[in-house]
Amino acid sequence: LTGTAVVDALAPLGKGQNMLVIGPDGTGGRGLALGAVANQVRIARERANANGKEGVRCVYALTSSDPSERAEVLRTLEEAGVKDDVVIVSALGSTSEDDGNSDELRSAEAVAVAASACAVAESFTLSSGLDSFVVVDDIDRHKALWDWTTRLLIDVYGEEAVVEADRQGGASSEMRGYYSGLIQRAGKYNARNAGGSVTLVMLASVPGAKEGRGDGQGGEEGVLTAEDFEGASQKVQDRIAVLVNRNVPLTPTNLRKIGIPVPSKSESESARTLALQHADDLISMSDGQIWLDADLLARGDRMPPLDPQRSITRVGIGADTESRADAPAVRGLTGGLR
Repeated sequence: LTGTAVVDALAPLGKGQNMLVIGPDGTGGRGLALGAVANQVRIARERANANGKEGVRCVYALTSSDPSERAEVLRTLEEAGVKDDVVIVSALGSTSEDDGNSDELRSAEAVAVAASACAVAESFTLSSGLDSFVVVDDIDRHKALWDWTTRLLIDVYGEEAVVEADRQGGASSEMRGYYSGLIQRAGKYNARNAGGSVTLVMLASVPGAKEGRGDGQGGEEGVLTAEDFEGASQKVQDRIAVLVNRNVPLTPTNLRKIGIPVPSKSESESARTLALQHADDLISMSDGQIWLDADLLARGDRMPPLDPQRSITRVGIGADTESRADAPAVRGLTGGLR
């Protein structure tokens, strides 16, 4: 149980499952994950007090090298009274002496942090048969490292060194294998391997939180800039200048309403399309996803702003399976909700 009712009811997380928490920056993914960790620690304490058995061991992987983000995570866990019961694996803090390759180095470090956290969880499970709960906050730099190594291969060996999907920013079979090295660390172990489990939650971001939106579709419409229209006619550029002066967001929806063609090759739109495509690729590899929506957050409809139409767990679906992700008590209360 995460301790968040809407998650436990609509997208429950089962032991041994991997789950994405995905949404624009600022929609509360980190808070949701930290709340789940705190809830598991409290349950483990209650179990130990009741029957002396050890509960779930929690591991939190913070891939950001920003000291302020590390301080935020530590402060949240301390305020919840659970910091001493959580293993925190963190990237090193950034310094003013970072060289030109700092972004690549931080991306490599982020991948190592995520793998190390899973290794810690596996040690609890394989040595003592315990259930472990791992949060990776976040996996965005995994893609940055993959893109960098792809560019490096092309620079050294030419375009034929990588498959076409990688050259175009898509998900090749090689990329899926790269992510599987992390995603498939989650699992339920058999009795020969001590019988515990490793449950994995991965935070990932998509564009939208800091961008204007014109269609009400969960913040998934990007805002163009005047530079995106540099190749357009002078008449179109003049109309764009008027919109900019009036602070009208240059969203595709707004442009279509007034008859201005949307640039098909705009850099911002291409980057946005690739980011959303990558999110879809991650979803296809995982056991489920919790989708947090910027519009729901802005309206204050619910906290966390979980979109029930795009959130799902793929473990335990169907009446003919013995594997269930939801707890029996929650199942009895919410059986007709889904």
